[in-house]
Amino acid sequence: LAQAVNPKFELNEQNAPAVAEICRRLDGLPLAIEIAAARSRMLSPQAMLKRLGESLKLLTGGPKDLPARQQTLRGAIDWSYDLLDEPEQTLFARLGVFVGGLTIEAAEAVCNPQGELDVLGGVEILLDNSLIKIASTEYDEPRFELLQTIREYALEKLQDKGEMDILQERHAAYFNQRSDEIMWDLYSTSSVEFLGFLEREQDNYRAALTWSLGSPERLAVGIQITSRIFWFWYRFGHFHEGREWCERLISRSGELGKQPLRGMLLMTAGMMAMWETDLDAAAEYSLESLEIWRIHEEPEGMGFSLLTLGVVLLNQGRDDQARPYLEESIEVFKEIGATWPQGTALVHLGNVALGQGDIDAALVYLERGEQIARQIGDPWQIAFAVNNRGEVARVLGEYAKAHQYYIETEQYYQKADAVGDQARLVHTFAYIAQHEGDLEKAEAKFRESLESFLELGNKRGIAECLAGLGGLAAERGEFDKAVILLSASDALLKSFGANWWPADRVEVERNIEITRSAVEPGVYDKLWEKGKEFTLEEAVAFATN
Repeated sequence: LAQAVNPKFELNEQNAPAVAEICRRLDGLPLAIEIAAARSRMLSPQAMLKRLGESLKLLTGGPKDLPARQQTLRGAIDWSYDLLDEPEQTLFARLGVFVGGLTIEAAEAVCNPQGELDVLGGVEILLDNSLIKIASTEYDEPRFELLQTIREYALEKLQDKGEMDILQERHAAYFNQRSDEIMWDLYSTSSVEFLGFLEREQDNYRAALTWSLGSPERLAVGIQITSRIFWFWYRFGHFHEGREWCERLISRSGELGKQPLRGMLLMTAGMMAMWETDLDAAAEYSLESLEIWRIHEEPEGMGFSLLTLGVVLLNQGRDDQARPYLEESIEVFKEIGATWPQGTALVHLGNVALGQGDIDAALVYLERGEQIARQIGDPWQIAFAVNNRGEVARVLGEYAKAHQYYIETEQYYQKADAVGDQARLVHTFAYIAQHEGDLEKAEAKFRESLESFLELGNKRGIAECLAGLGGLAAERGEFDKAVILLSASDALLKSFGANWWPADRVEVERNIEITRSAVEPGVYDKLWEKGKEFTLEEAVAFATN
C-alpha cells in the first residue's frame, strides 16, 4: 500500500518495527492501515507512529460506548482529516451528502456552486489520503465513492459546520435537474446510455426522494423526479420500488388538491400500479390525473394519462373500451409532436385490433408504430413493435414467421438491456418450441421465464408461464395436471383483474378445449375448482415439481 503512493518506500530494519507497531495500534483494520499508508508519501513510519500515537490519545475524550476497534478506526480517520487544509476539509464534509458515488461534475454543482473550492485538486488530495476512492473509470467521467464508515464521518463534520440542510437541498435539486435534462433521452437511440446513468445514480435518487418527503415544501422535487425516471423503474424491473415511492408521496400530497403537481404524481402512480398489475388502482389514479390535466388543459400529461388508461383496459381484455383512450392519446401526442409515445400508443392500438379479431387493422397500426420506432432509433420501442408483429403471426398460426419476428425482437431487447421484456420473450419462445414439437426445449424456456418473473415479482408473467406449462402437460397427455395449471393461472390472472393478451388467449383457449375433450365433465370441474384454490406459491410448486 505504501509503495502505491511512494514508490521509493522500502521495508527495512530501521522502519520495520514502526510499521509493525502502526499495524498493531490500528488493530489490523484494513481501512485504518490504508489511511496510514497513504501518509507514507510525506511521513516516515517512525514519524507517522509518533503522530498516530498523539492522534489516538484524543480518543480518551471521545464516546465511551464505542467498541475499541471502532474507536481506533475513528482515530485514524480523525488523524487523516486533521492533516487536511480547511478547503479540503470543507469539500470532504460536503461530499458526504452523496450516496453510492459521485462524479466531478456532480461535486462541482452540489459542493461548489460559488466556485470557492478547487474541487478537482481537492478530490486528488482526498484520493491520496484514502478518504475517497475511485469507483469506476469506464464512463466519460471517473466515478468516486466514500466508504460507508468514512461517509458517516463526513456527514458528522457537515452537521458540525451547519451545512447539512443546504447541501441536501442542493443535492436533491441537482439530481432533479439532471432527470429533467435527460427525460426524453430515455426514449431515444441513446436510451441505454441514459438509463445507465440512472442506474449508477439510483442511490442518489433514493436519497433525493427521501429528502423530498421531509416537508410539504419539498414534495415538488420528489414528484418531479418520479415523473421523469419512472421509465427507468419499468425497464429495470423495479416496479415495486417505483410504486412505493409514488404511494409515499401520495400519502403526503392531500393539500395539493387539483393542482398539476398532483396530476403529475397520479399519472406516474397509475403507470407504476399498472406495471405492478394492480389494475384497479392504476385506473383510479389515471382517471383522476386525466381529470386534473383536462382542467388545466395540459396536453402532455393528458396524453400519458390517456395512454395509461388505454393500456390498463387492454390488460383487462376490455378492448372496445381501450380503443377510444388510445386513439385520443395519439391525437394529443401528434399535436404536441411527441413521437415516442405516439408510436407506443399505435402499437398498443394494434394489440387492441388483434384482440378484436381485426387482423388487417392490427397490421396497419403496428406498421405505423414500427415506422416511428425506427425513425427514433430507440431499440426498446423497435423491439416492442416487432414483437407485436410476431404476436399477429402467432395468432394466425404462422409460427415460422412469428419465430423470425421474435428473433429480431430478442436482438433489439438485448441492445436495450430490457430485463422484464426479455423474460416475457423467453415465454414466447417456449410456445414456438412447443409448436415445433420440441417439448423439452419448451419446458426449459417456460421454467426460465417463470424464474425471471418470480424474481421480478411480475404476477402476469407468472400466470402466463403457468398456463404455458399447463399446455405442455396437455400435449404430453397429463390432462389432470393440465387442467389444474390452466385453472390456477386463469385464477391468478383474474385476481388482479387482468385477461390474456390476444396471442396467449388463443393458446390458452386451445389448451382448454384439448383438456375438456380428454377429461370427463365431472372430473374436469373438480380439477378446475382445485386449481382455482391454489395460492401463487402452491401453483408454482405444483408446476415445477
